[in-house]
Amino acid sequence: METFDLERFKTRCIICQPAAFFRRRAVARLGALDLRWQYTLDYEFWLRLAKGGAVFAYLPRKLAGSRFYPQTKTSGARLKVHAEINDMLAHTFGSVPDRWLCNYAHALVREKWKVGEGSLLSTPALAAASLGASLRWNRGLSPALARTVASWLTRGLVRPGEGL
Repeated sequence: METFDLERFKTRCIICQPAAFFRRRAVARLGALDLRWQYTLDYEFWLRLAKGGAVFAYLPRKLAGSRFYPQTKTSGARLKVHAEINDMLAHTFGSVPDRWLCNYAHALVREKWKVGEGSLLSTPALAAASLGASLRWNRGLSPALARTVASWLTRGLVRPGEGL
């Protein structure tokens, strides 16, 4: 965990949901969980609280933990999860950070396009998927994403987890 920063939080969910506490008045003022989101309802809720002016405090003690394994809801449907994260962020903020677009692209290339990380096609596929995701959710391309994709293509290599 880390201290709360909304701009950072838009690119990474840092709140461990089972260890989060909030006041009833926050729900009364900003609304309960939005059940339209199947995978991101807690992340959207935290973002909505932050946009609404809620103050987040960091407690430097471990209160809970999460386990991820292939049968968990989010681990078993990575492409759907990342698509919903992007849908939710576009709905909440009007655009999606490049990091989430690239995360979606990684899942798309692996799960739907079936391009392995060691394949000669992995870098161009990831570049195409990232650009396509940016056009889909942001209706354009940020200069930072354009530079990142260009660097992937000129170097010819994208390592797992590398990017933004």
